Amino acid sequence: MKLLHVNDKVFRAEFRAIAGRRVARTVDITAKVREIIELVRLRGDLALREFVEKHDGLHLHPADFEVRQEKLDAALDSLPADQREALEAAAARIEDYHRRQVMEGFQYSVPPSAGGDPGQYMLGQTVLPFERVGVYAPGGAAPYPSSVLMNVVPAKVAGVKEIVLVSPVKERYSAGLYAAAKIAGVHRVFRMGGAHAIAALAYGTETIPRVQKIVGPGNVWVATAKKLVFGEVDIDMVAGPSEVCVIASEQNDPMLIAHDLLSQAEHDERAVCILVTPSEALARAVIAGTRQLLRSLARRPIAQASLHDFGAAIVTNTLDEAIELVNEFAPEHLEVLLENPREYISRFPAAGALFLGPYTPETVGDYIAGPNHVLPTGGSARFFSPLSVYEFYKRQSVMMFSRAGLAEVSRHLMTLTAMEGLEAHGAAVRYRMENELKLLDLSAPLPEAPAVEAAEEEGEGKKELQLYDLSPEDTRALAGLGEDEDTSARDTNGAGFEGEEVTAPPAAAEFPEETTMPDKIIPGASPEAGAAPAPEAGNPPPEEGPEMAGAVPESAPEPEPSGEEPAGEAEEAAAAVTPGDAPEDDDKPEEDGFFRRLIGGRKRTRKPGKTGE
Repeated sequence: MKLLHVNDKVFRAEFRAIAGRRVARTVDITAKVREIIELVRLRGDLALREFVEKHDGLHLHPADFEVRQEKLDAALDSLPADQREALEAAAARIEDYHRRQVMEGFQYSVPPSAGGDPGQYMLGQTVLPFERVGVYAPGGAAPYPSSVLMNVVPAKVAGVKEIVLVSPVKERYSAGLYAAAKIAGVHRVFRMGGAHAIAALAYGTETIPRVQKIVGPGNVWVATAKKLVFGEVDIDMVAGPSEVCVIASEQNDPMLIAHDLLSQAEHDERAVCILVTPSEALARAVIAGTRQLLRSLARRPIAQASLHDFGAAIVTNTLDEAIELVNEFAPEHLEVLLENPREYISRFPAAGALFLGPYTPETVGDYIAGPNHVLPTGGSARFFSPLSVYEFYKRQSVMMFSRAGLAEVSRHLMTLTAMEGLEAHGAAVRYRMENELKLLDLSAPLPEAPAVEAAEEEGEGKKELQLYDLSPEDTRALAGLGEDEDTSARDTNGAGFEGEEVTAPPAAAEFPEETTMPDKIIPGASPEAGAAPAPEAGNPPPEEGPEMAGAVPESAPEPEPSGEEPAGEAEEAAAAVTPGDAPEDDDKPEEDGFFRRLIGGRKRTRKPGKTGE
């Protein structure tokens, strides 16, 4: 853990290095994740079954992707009493806090209405919970039931009708996670993880329902997939490495601060742990305390790497300078160990969550306080907020004007539409003001249409065309037919004429060569040679790598997700594998065999001009 002083010449460079490395800049896997998503979108359960076997290590028929409700009930019943009691207490506190975020719609009329009369106009907003959301729960070496509670309970409070959870949790660790899902109110659980699970939630398959929003932390493959499907579905944010900042005055206990820094450092080798204080004596004492505590820590290698690369005790000249530096850093968690800490709440607008006073460790927010532990990271706390009930609503504007209400604003409307040169906009208002509007009797015959004059190309004069009664000659002329062509030859759906070859529009994902998709994928067999291809080094099991920052090849165990890992920026926040972990060459033969089997024995190629992005 470094000791830095703001007066040092190298301070700015050191500070930028620590803050900047919160966002990993490593090998980009976007092209590989995009291909996984496209295969699941195009082939559904057939591709999903292969990915589940390859990356999740599960040999499952699609009918067995879903965990049966009896198994969830059994997991809850088998849980030790103290664990069940703790999960239920945490869920109750989380629900109690989030119920205060419930939104309601509104309506108001001008002038105020009476007896249902909307007055001149009525304006309002309707608040609609999502019909279905997806929650991703990391599996890896151990489950995180707290992450399930934090992501599911707000959705339930918002009124989401169906909550679908996906997780690659190993069978021996599943009881706690399944019990948490049952307590939180999850409706359906599917055994899978990684980019393919995100794709299944975003597009739906024969067995996985399509959702409107996806939330929950995951490794670099999950985070990249969430970014790529955003727009098809909504997402919460992109998870990043966890971080804690402590601002403290000199009278604080240095060992208390050392314990809090280590509680964050043990999350991940890329977790960021910073102390900011005007006291150099306190800074030195805290560094010594972390060294002492590390000796007996079970996760010492992880915490030691975090403190070495991303740990610092920063000494400022004044408390105001310390506050300014904290806001520049914009930490995910901020512990405020100052005298009368509540007086400083408004001084830290850039922090994700505030932990005030010596009896409010960051740990209490991770599990049981009530506020959500899914928080923005990587400096995005400047503009992102914690996960909340608000994330699970769709808001809809409502408006209704009377004739008098429209007349009141029509003068301004006409001015504004003229300013922007949108003539038809103004005409739509003018028509209503100049005509008495009546409901049309659609059972009555249509009125005779006014004659429309059209100049013929030969210049032989003008000819009247009846809008609802075109002559055969006019029909042929408007359709671009010659005199001898028959209008009855037109296909009823407008796709083409009899005998005319119709060119279908290209699919969203273009495979230049026509391929016949196999009815079954044979794991480990190449269609051409029948031999098992070498495993893909660049696309390891999604849940076997660390999440977001510091991700390593997916063949490595997934480190503990902080649960509160949201928001990084763009490609940098999601790309978190080191250059030696995933090959940069996407065209290696051993990496092609897997995808060849999925698309029927032909490698997918891109058209000229297309990029991996």
